[in-house]
Amino acid sequence: MNTGTLSEIYMMKGKLIMSAGNFSDVWKHSVLLEVIDLIKSEDFIYVESHGNYPVHKVTSNGNGHYGIRKIENSGINDEDMHYLTHQNSTLRGGSICYLSSWILVNKFLNYHGISNKAYIHEIDKAISKEAIFYLQSIDLIAGTNLNRDIEIINKDGFSGIINLINKKVTPNLVFIDPYYKRKVSEEIDKIISITEQLDEFKIPYLIWLPYKKSQKHKGAYNKLLNKFNNEVLTLNDNNPGSINNSTNITKTGMIFSRSIIDLMPWVEYKLKPYENSKMQWRIM
Repeated sequence: MNTGTLSEIYMMKGKLIMSAGNFSDVWKHSVLLEVIDLIKSEDFIYVESHGNYPVHKVTSNGNGHYGIRKIENSGINDEDMHYLTHQNSTLRGGSICYLSSWILVNKFLNYHGISNKAYIHEIDKAISKEAIFYLQSIDLIAGTNLNRDIEIINKDGFSGIINLINKKVTPNLVFIDPYYKRKVSEEIDKIISITEQLDEFKIPYLIWLPYKKSQKHKGAYNKLLNKFNNEVLTLNDNNPGSINNSTNITKTGMIFSRSIIDLMPWVEYKLKPYENSKMQWRIM
């Protein structure tokens, strides 16, 4: 696969978003791919509550410096984990072509020859066109032509998941990845309500948890933590650097549904390379 060409093709369209490729992004995408590797099956159905641009630009400065860029100089081999294998194939030069979670999932399943259906919420039609362009580029360069079906839905992700359940769609995995920028307390109430329904139907899910420091929303975050208690795999950055803004998170977690909680020890083991001396990240 000519990854340099792929990066050149898409770099013109990639969006520059401050949080892309940061410490928190690296963790949630790493956990996500390791879980999917353990549960992957033919005709895989993937649902994401809050999608984003398919590909982002991450420059050599900014928060990516303490996330994806930090890994580049850590001595960790790409082959150590699925996230690095599939994300780092697009890294080139001063700016990098950073894949969003749903594109990473599709690329990973594509690599393993698994046909898949995806429902990606809260994405407008303009982004949908870019996504199709990118997927066609992968086919062109990698020589693949898999049966893939990605449905881009410009609607609220929380209600979208409920609609899918009501339509008897049974996903292999639901990734609940809220923005946590709106009314946080209401968002968390919706998360808890949705997970109760997913649990009822034994549908596996992951929830991204940012551990933001804001005292204003501390009660809401604690409500989510109390709900799931020991079902969170957490990563701490013990050397977060000097960037100090709302998108630079130094503690982040992924909540596992009870239906896949047995996978947590294996995922933790697979991601242990992040704890090396150069990274100074700690899994908890």
